[in-house]
Amino acid sequence: MMKNESPKMSRRAALLKGSAMLAAIAVTVAAGTQPAFAADAVKKKKKASKDEFFFQEEPGEGGKTCAGCVNFEPTTGTKGTCALVEGEVCTTCYCQGWTDKRTGKKAGA
Repeated sequence: MMKNESPKMSRRAALLKGSAMLAAIAVTVAAGTQPAFAADAVKKKKKASKDEFFFQEEPGEGGKTCAGCVNFEPTTGTKGTCALVEGEVCTTCYCQGWTDKRTGKKAGA
C-alpha cells in the first residue's frame, strides 16, 4: 500500500458503522428529552421581573386581568402568585404574559 492510500472499507461495513452511529445519536437525544428533565428545568427557571412583562396594577385591554389568566394562582382574597412573574400580584392586575384560562390563548393572539 502506498502512503496516500487509505484502507478500503466494504459497503456493508460502512453501512453497519453508520447505522450504529445513528442509533447512538437517537439514544442520546431520547435520553435528553425525558419529561423528568423538562420538569426539573421548569422548576429551576427563575421568574421574570414584573417590568419584563410590562406588569400594570390595572386591567388590560378588554378587561383582561390576572384572575382570568392561566398563570395566576390565588392565595388570599384579591392577591395571588403568577407562574411567570416574581412577587405577589392582584386579581385585577395585568401583564403581557396574560393567557386566557378558558381558551389557553395568549393576549393579542
